[in-house]
Amino acid sequence: MDVSLPSGSWDTHIHCFDLQWYPFRSTRAYTHGPAPLGELVENSLTNQVVLVQASIEDGHDGLVAHFSRIRKEYAHILARGTICMDESWTNLDNSHVDVLHQLGVRSWRIHEQFLLVAQSYAAKTHGWSISAQLPLQAWTALKQFLLHDKEINCHDNCRPQCLRRAGGYLQFRIQIFSRAAIVWPPDDFHNMQSVIQSFADTASCSLLWGSGWPHVNPANKSVHLPIDAPKIDIRGELKAL
Repeated sequence: MDVSLPSGSWDTHIHCFDLQWYPFRSTRAYTHGPAPLGELVENSLTNQVVLVQASIEDGHDGLVAHFSRIRKEYAHILARGTICMDESWTNLDNSHVDVLHQLGVRSWRIHEQFLLVAQSYAAKTHGWSISAQLPLQAWTALKQFLLHDKEINCHDNCRPQCLRRAGGYLQFRIQIFSRAAIVWPPDDFHNMQSVIQSFADTASCSLLWGSGWPHVNPANKSVHLPIDAPKIDIRGELKAL
């Protein structure tokens, strides 16, 4: 039986890698295979997607190029974007931020630049959100300062009861069950059922879905993933979810 998403659904986390024109940064932790835009469109289960600049990408030029191509070649796709807050951010003036916003960028991925982001032109003028990979203890400590903001915690490696302590101001993305190979057998993501059920029982209204395409199975420990490495089974994981 095939699986489909309700009308208006979003895939909140998806990547494109065009390595011929936009190579990865030299300091990356691993090398992923190519993931062209056409293949993304072919594999996507919805026409509404959030393109995310991966940490291995060398700047956001690739993200910008993919947004431009979507407008010209795939007008039926509604795309929004998340950009990494890296060293290139200090070179962007307000006009560049305006262009990124017009293209569809609406969020940052940050690690240690929280105050810089919160005080930036993009936050004050365009209301960009914050996408961060922080421990739940950090989110709990920041709660009193973030009551009026909607934040997204990118990864689901936390205890479900932490959602209750978050008090409704956080949204958590659940995805790529097969990447949890450290805990679960990588060849059977159905073993994640009890974990996802715990999240849903605790705070179902705080959960988002993002396929994480084209991430591959982490059972391959090589830092240079083969070009033909099988990508995650979006339909299989969504059906299980």
